Amino acid sequence: MFHLSLVLLSIMAAVWPSPAPTVSERWHAWPVARVFPDSVPGSSPSGARVTYVLAGVAPEAPCRRAFQPAVVGPGCRTALRATYADSTGTFVVTVGIAVLDSRPPTQTLAPATDPGAGLTDGSADGFTAGSADGFTAGSAAGPAADPEAVFVAGPTAGLGTVFVAGPTAGLGAVFADAGRPATVRPVAFPGGAAERFGDRQYFTGVVVDSDERYVVATAAGYADGRAYRPGDGAMVRLRHAARQLATVLHQALTR
Repeated sequence: MFHLSLVLLSIMAAVWPSPAPTVSERWHAWPVARVFPDSVPGSSPSGARVTYVLAGVAPEAPCRRAFQPAVVGPGCRTALRATYADSTGTFVVTVGIAVLDSRPPTQTLAPATDPGAGLTDGSADGFTAGSADGFTAGSAAGPAADPEAVFVAGPTAGLGTVFVAGPTAGLGAVFADAGRPATVRPVAFPGGAAERFGDRQYFTGVVVDSDERYVVATAAGYADGRAYRPGDGAMVRLRHAARQLATVLHQALTR
């Protein structure tokens, strides 16, 4: 009789599956491979196909450790991060997801000039490749501006984000320095393109925010490990990679 009951329960579970988790619960209900896929298809600014390949997933971390202070506030519960490299091994991008307890009102403040200045080289956390926690994430709607716009995140009160969009120049152009935006802290992974990616190596970043309880941010740099110096610009392709990964993963988690 006991075994029969188990069989009946299994059949019922298959016929009446558990309801899908709400957006706000996805960060711990979805498998990590759904949040940070092994590969993410994309395109270059010229329309050529690009694949972003996962270098590694970091353990869940406190928000203040994973994000710069201008990006998250007291309402941030936890942070999830992973690093990708483009298929050519030229660019590396860390994607961070801030899980929020609530949505406080957004208030615009002055943007930071260079929140990454004075930080140490490499990954301060010593994370290794692979997922330690099996966490997952949720999301929100991506920005609706010009697809070739560049998003520079400025700090806001609480966890809201201000997006300042500017049109791109030629596809091979290098943007003049306006100070690096506040964003997620990069995570390095040994044995690949992202092994030398740290706080001094990111050149640009994007923050995608919406009405949901998630903020998705990216920090992008070059796989050769070059360090950012005040006055350095960032290639359009690098900024495009930062924006595209933030937008694609954000939308995939929300919809």
